[in-house]
Amino acid sequence: MVTDISQEGGGPDPDNNGDPGDNDQPTRLVLTISPLDIPTIGEPSMFVLMGMLAWTALRKLRRRDVASL
Repeated sequence: MVTDISQEGGGPDPDNNGDPGDNDQPTRLVLTISPLDIPTIGEPSMFVLMGMLAWTALRKLRRRDVASL
């Protein structure tokens, strides 16, 4: 969620000094999810996935070679 009231239409001059163009306040950015909450795959699972991919690729290559004969 980005909170910048000058962009939301709530008040073009948030510091109330009469000049809406001099707002030097940075826009606050709030992340709603922690990067630690994003699920990832572990190293053993990655090796299993690589093995399955290699097995599937070899199977497809063998099937293609047999079909071309």
